[in-house]
Amino acid sequence: MTYIMAFYLKCGDVLLGTLYPDDTDFPWIYCQFEPTEHFEEVKPLFDQVCKLTEKDYEDAPDDWETAGRLLDEIHAKCQLIDDHGHQALIGQISGNEASLRLYT
Repeated sequence: MTYIMAFYLKCGDVLLGTLYPDDTDFPWIYCQFEPTEHFEEVKPLFDQVCKLTEKDYEDAPDDWETAGRLLDEIHAKCQLIDDHGHQALIGQISGNEASLRLYT
């Protein structure tokens, strides 16, 4: 598959992986994710976010609040930047699938 755009997940100058958009459901953009070996350093945080958000918010609001704090921690360490230098917010990464939101 040929992609016309990519987003790069980086911590500092270290590339953690590349996200290729393949679907949207406003405000979310769903992507295929290709990690580098450096992604292993932050993968446990993303795994926790996925685990905490398995249930609906109404059923587990505390888990969702914790997931939000973990995402804040991820955003403080890492940046998601597209081909043109615009930043986006990473949502979840699970296996080779990821979600993101553009800054508005």
